[in-house]
Amino acid sequence: MQSCHVDFERVKTLRSPLHPTTGTEVMSQLLEATQSECQVQRTLQRIEGMFQEHESLGRHASKLKITVQESKVVLGGTLPSLELRRQLVPSIRQAGVLWRIDNNVAVEKPASVARAS
Repeated sequence: MQSCHVDFERVKTLRSPLHPTTGTEVMSQLLEATQSECQVQRTLQRIEGMFQEHESLGRHASKLKITVQESKVVLGGTLPSLELRRQLVPSIRQAGVLWRIDNNVAVEKPASVARAS
């Protein structure tokens, strides 16, 4: 698993004369941003792991777009069936993701079969 770290180059930049905040304020802001980035990264890793474990959803993972916006997970893209769409959120929850989840995944329309006349 990938670990999160503090970007000390960013600290140096924030301590420059162009940023007249105190070192404590800078470190506090940086730590808060880093913790948030780490939470997003861990959440996305959990979802990725779920796709590796859940065979039927995993086959269609490339058709999905998963983003994190303002402390919520937003799901987009398409799945081939309503049943798979229904399994998506509970499967993400089982992976330990407790954030709000907006499921905007569409169900693909079946290709129409041409009738022989």
